[in-house]
Amino acid sequence: MAKSIPQSEPVHLTQGFSANWQRSFSNYPASSYNLRYSLINPEKGNTYRISAETLNIGFKVAITPKESSEWKAGTYRIIGYIEDSATNGKTIREQVYSDVITVLPDPTRNSGDTRSFNRRTRDALRDTIEKLSSRTLQTATVNGQSYSIVNLTDLNKQLDRYEQLVRNEEGRERKQIAIHFTRP
Repeated sequence: MAKSIPQSEPVHLTQGFSANWQRSFSNYPASSYNLRYSLINPEKGNTYRISAETLNIGFKVAITPKESSEWKAGTYRIIGYIEDSATNGKTIREQVYSDVITVLPDPTRNSGDTRSFNRRTRDALRDTIEKLSSRTLQTATVNGQSYSIVNLTDLNKQLDRYEQLVRNEEGRERKQIAIHFTRP
């Protein structure tokens, strides 16, 4: 049985894996327009471009494992836009989609620590507070900032901040879980 192709953009992509979806727009027939996507991560300076294939009924995006393996894992803004090169030489460009998408690391590669920056920092703060509290250390450095036993209050404030950031990340991950129920 052939796998059906999703009719909307995914919420995440995985490095080294293929991805497919189809889109159609009544105002933009595939016979006259091109559909393109840009994945933009300004923090890492990464931008990736995706072009859709034209079908009779709309557009099909087909990302190959080779293409996605070159992408860096992280959170991106995905912008979908329609282009049409008019006969007068001016290109018409209309945005048709905008959202956030996550590129997940390739689970088949040994890529090291896959925790987010917020999780790594939170864990480092927990470890530092534990060591300073038990007096096994007199000073410690976290993300280039030195702390001593006297600075435990500052460390606890930082820990509270990163705990909240990690909770926010976990909330976004939970929202991406979708269950589809059908009647028998």
